Amino acid sequence: MAMYRFFVPVLPLIYILLAAGFHITRNSAQRLKNKSFVIIFILLALTGTVLQSTPLEKVLFHNPGITHGQYQGVCTERWHSNRLTLIGKFFNEYKKSDDESIATGAIGAISYYSGLKVYDIYGLVDPVIATMQFDDLGKGFPGHEKIDLLYTLSKQPTYFIFNREFTDEPCDYPSYSPEVNQVLQEKYVLVSIWLKDGKNNEAGYFNFLELKEKN
Repeated sequence: MAMYRFFVPVLPLIYILLAAGFHITRNSAQRLKNKSFVIIFILLALTGTVLQSTPLEKVLFHNPGITHGQYQGVCTERWHSNRLTLIGKFFNEYKKSDDESIATGAIGAISYYSGLKVYDIYGLVDPVIATMQFDDLGKGFPGHEKIDLLYTLSKQPTYFIFNREFTDEPCDYPSYSPEVNQVLQEKYVLVSIWLKDGKNNEAGYFNFLELKEKN
């Protein structure tokens, strides 16, 4: 999961090498010795799979880091997938017209389920932000280092999602640079709506910003 998805393109090559290795050991003159080696390899592979792909991984590896881990990664990605789907469906019902837009850092599920145009604050699908250069590029969270909120807000998105997590009480305006804060305070109103996330078994206030001119 997470960053391990970048191994997907080379998986076919790995499987071909495994098949070739199995074929060599199966047809070798030292078949008995190779058979023992294959059995040991399979047992080690199964052990590694059990350790990494079951709740046991959470016990052994408390902090998997930005890669999210294996079993923990599956749980984490499912949580985000469920939450973003819920948010997208919420905006599909909340929107007043299909001409509205959303500024968000999660463009996939929200765009699909809301039916609205999205502005990617991290620039993965924005040529301006994507081509920006930063001195410390490569030291932060992959795919989330390039951001220019003033540029994104200049497009006047109808909604600005700054947090996908629920809160127990309505929260305050998010805090960024003084210039960004000024734009948000002048042009956007804070909206807090109680939502229930049945798949994640959570409930709370979903907080976002809405363009004042829309009202």
